[in-house]
Amino acid sequence: EDLDEAALPAELRQHLIRALTVQVQALLESDPRSAVKPARLLIANEPYDQEALRLLCRALHQNQNRRDLARVYGEAHQRMLEVGEELPKTWQAFLEV
Repeated sequence: EDLDEAALPAELRQHLIRALTVQVQALLESDPRSAVKPARLLIANEPYDQEALRLLCRALHQNQNRRDLARVYGEAHQRMLEVGEELPKTWQAFLEV
């Protein structure tokens, strides 16, 4: 579940993240419900990656899970502010970008 940086060589870790990203993108087209779990894994391993966040938000949105979407986006918004990055105020605006 955790692609721990200390346990995996950087190149292998990045390869796994890219493969997981491709999988989530494909699932969003064919089976959005199945895209949620791997998208959460992406965020767990790349918490500041806006593309990973966008994939998770899209998966939650396509599954009409607005409550979880609002929570996930709110947490990401706070996390990004802590490192000086600012996201749009709402998940709707974020998905429009």
